[in-house]
Amino acid sequence: MIPLLLILIAIVSYVLGGLNGAIIISKYIFRKDIRKLGSGNAGYTNFSRNFGMGWGFVVAFIDIAKSVIAVLLGALILSIPGNGYPVIGKLFAGFCLVLGHVYPVLYHFRGGKGVVCFMTTLWLTDWRVGLSPASFF
Repeated sequence: MIPLLLILIAIVSYVLGGLNGAIIISKYIFRKDIRKLGSGNAGYTNFSRNFGMGWGFVVAFIDIAKSVIAVLLGALILSIPGNGYPVIGKLFAGFCLVLGHVYPVLYHFRGGKGVVCFMTTLWLTDWRVGLSPASFF
């Protein structure tokens, strides 16, 4: 039963991770490809440098929202009554989410760096663990 649940978590989290806000907004609102501007990375920092901090906050919000959905869904799926592993569900969902963000199949495996998704996963797993990389970022 648990391997099937892990496969479900992996698929949902990877697909959510592949929804890159920087690429979507740059293509459909600004009619440009963020991967051809600045550093060529489809992430928050390059997007903010090219299109401004206002739109950068929208990209960060999308990255945080998809991370929250994936991580909490992973915890919910593995919270089996009497034999639950919600922390493992959170971490596994976060890993698959970051994998989908960095290597999205929809965008020919050229995504962002996954920093915001990774930090959100850490914050949701244990805020004390999330505090350390947030201070460096």
